Amino acid sequence: MGVREYQSLTPYATALEENWGKPPGNLNSDGENLLVYGKQYGNVFIGVQPTFGYEGDPMRLLFSKSASLHHGFAAYYSFVEKIFKADAVLHFGTHGSLEFMPGKQVYSKIMEIESRLLLCGLHVIGEPPSAMEAVATLVNIAALNRPEDGISSLPSILAETVERDIEEVYKASDKGILKDVELLRQITDASRGAISAFVERTTNKKGQVVDVADKLSSILGFGINEPWIQYLSSTKFYRADREKLRTLFEFLGECLKLVVADNELGSLKQALEGKYVLPGPVGDPIRNPKVLPTGKNIHALDPQAIPTTAAMQSAKIMVERLIEKQKADNGGKYPEIVALVLWGTHNIKTYVSLEEFGRPRIDVVVNCSRVFRDLFINQMNLLDRAVKMVAELDKPEDQNYVRKHTLEQAKALGVGVREAATRVFSNASGSYSSNINLAVENSSWNDEKQLQDMYLSRKSFAFDSDVPGAGMTEKRKVFEMALSTAEATFQNLDSSEISLTDVRTLAETLRLDARTKLLNPKWYEGMMVTGYEGVREIEKRLTNTDEDMLNRLMSKNPNSFRNLVQTFLEANGRGYWETSEQNIERLRQLYSEVEDKIEGIDR
Repeated sequence: MGVREYQSLTPYATALEENWGKPPGNLNSDGENLLVYGKQYGNVFIGVQPTFGYEGDPMRLLFSKSASLHHGFAAYYSFVEKIFKADAVLHFGTHGSLEFMPGKQVYSKIMEIESRLLLCGLHVIGEPPSAMEAVATLVNIAALNRPEDGISSLPSILAETVERDIEEVYKASDKGILKDVELLRQITDASRGAISAFVERTTNKKGQVVDVADKLSSILGFGINEPWIQYLSSTKFYRADREKLRTLFEFLGECLKLVVADNELGSLKQALEGKYVLPGPVGDPIRNPKVLPTGKNIHALDPQAIPTTAAMQSAKIMVERLIEKQKADNGGKYPEIVALVLWGTHNIKTYVSLEEFGRPRIDVVVNCSRVFRDLFINQMNLLDRAVKMVAELDKPEDQNYVRKHTLEQAKALGVGVREAATRVFSNASGSYSSNINLAVENSSWNDEKQLQDMYLSRKSFAFDSDVPGAGMTEKRKVFEMALSTAEATFQNLDSSEISLTDVRTLAETLRLDARTKLLNPKWYEGMMVTGYEGVREIEKRLTNTDEDMLNRLMSKNPNSFRNLVQTFLEANGRGYWETSEQNIERLRQLYSEVEDKIEGIDR
């Protein structure tokens, strides 16, 4: 797209010049023209949305509360709207660009929210899983107790047969007690086997689910002929409670119908025709199968419903384990202050609100994501009020660390007790993200202090329950002081791969991620099937590869492969990764090769 054409199609182009200068600029351009990346198939255009442009101006990344998008980004949407003349635009990904724009929070727009995680690759719209592919989902669904529905989890039913409580087995396994590590492996294998036996009975020869209701009526109530009973009869769990199993598998049968339902393309067609699409809640289908089937017009939730009673129970266990872990690491001493990170989408899916319990009362400093700030303002209000109430309790300081720290900060900063008790922080209103990930990805930082300053300048805006409706107010000194004494940082992340109440260190989580994903052929082969985007997912989690994998990554998405190699080289250059000079030389050679490939040079 030539500059004159761009200016005529984009009436707001001159407004972008304040931040980006005259078009075409150096992002999504060849120096003379603006470039729109994509390919047209008849009446369908498939394009790659440009980045927001932070890599083009690292200083904006560091200091700007908000900024306009660049000329290349504007040209992309001018092409879609004015030249291609799209009647509808479908965005694929966890987040749409809209939700990160200033003023977005005034959601009337739809927010695209991650609804489920498929470990066997990226989801392809309109391609439901086969029955056997759904087994993994059912195993995870069956792993949770659902007391409100009178349903016991499969692991707990199996553990009962050997007179054990499954929570104790989980805890002992995490501590590395070998007999419980082995017992948990046996329970997991038996769960998979029993569910696989059940699913096999509800499918035809092509591996497709047939009428589950009819199949269930012919399966249920026949005692030893029930497939899960037949399977378990050859294991150590042969005495499992049959009534509890029958109740669970009736529920799993309903879930199976929802998991494999093929509603997506039909609903998409309805939406594109401007017709009604059945609404439904967003959420994790493992914890709440009622969010299925996919293909609904999803909405988030009623923020007033968070936290649920079940979430409070889970939070209590989680916090107790966190404090136990900190005490063990600190010679039996309670942590005085813990930093919490709260993300919006993870709280939507888990319905968990983190609260602090302990003896004595432990201080907290809470940093909320921009999505959490926009969705859960009521919960932020409750958290802020709770901290201030505890800070004003006239209790001994050795039993009330909140008051102890608040009084110290009030004296040091010359402010009142309630202002010193500020503990709930996020971005400025209308601003999104700390942008540290972008700085790291684009190598636009010199030292760690620069990253620290970036975080503090972007995330030090406080919520104040004493001034409702005033928005977020910058209180960097209070934020810095509270963070400087934090002894642990905790974040609740939603994942079907770990128990809701697991408490792991970052190092343990990275090791788990490496074992289950980076070093797991099932994971990376599943990602490779989806080509370009799959390689981007692999790039996000660095991996060692052989020659065959190198060639496949390079051919499917050379840009992501270049970023992967560059990250290794940068980590070594900055002193975060030690390796042999031979490996570094090989990485430099690969970088040169992929640069040539991107520029179209044949060696």
